[in-house]
Amino acid sequence: MKFLLLRIWKLIIKLFHTGIAVVFVMSITSCLLVLIMIMVWKSNLLYIIGYVVVNGFVELIYLSSVLYKFKEGGYLPLALATILMAIMLLWNYVYKRKYYYELNNKISPERLKEIATNEKLCRIPGLAMFYSELVQGIPPIFEHYVKNVPAMHSVLIFVSKKSLPISSIPIEERILFRRIDHEGVNVYRCVARYGYRDARSEEEPFEKILIER
Repeated sequence: MKFLLLRIWKLIIKLFHTGIAVVFVMSITSCLLVLIMIMVWKSNLLYIIGYVVVNGFVELIYLSSVLYKFKEGGYLPLALATILMAIMLLWNYVYKRKYYYELNNKISPERLKEIATNEKLCRIPGLAMFYSELVQGIPPIFEHYVKNVPAMHSVLIFVSKKSLPISSIPIEERILFRRIDHEGVNVYRCVARYGYRDARSEEEPFEKILIER
């Protein structure tokens, strides 16, 4: 047991001495900075190319100097990174499948009106919110809800929260609210837009902000 712990400890020491993880973190940070320069700062293309060439050359030298220690424990951060990347790719794949399923199975306006005017449904006073990634259209989860819960609130709001690649959105422009035009059906569409610097307050729930506005 002591021998095994000693081997693990030596492997950890070698891992930190290799520096491969540090250099890869620097490279990833530089790549993300390039994305910020393109999408957010809207920098001049010549500045971006100059940064990539100079910084990439320096980091390539660092990377080549530590890769020779790959067999001495440098493979561990790469193995962990591969596992984490596989998990993130799987999550992203499932997320896209879910989004495209909702997109391809949206409820038509005629079907929505048919559901809302169904006399078998018990209409109760109040407000119900359905969250979805769809900006337009009614998600299929609504029909699933109606089939399992034969009751529907008098006011329905379909909410989508979107993060935009801009720094901030003014509060008065952050929430887009419109009514889905159906006679006798109080159905609304709400799209909440946030920039990457906009704080989402947990002290003041989103539902309260929406109702007050």
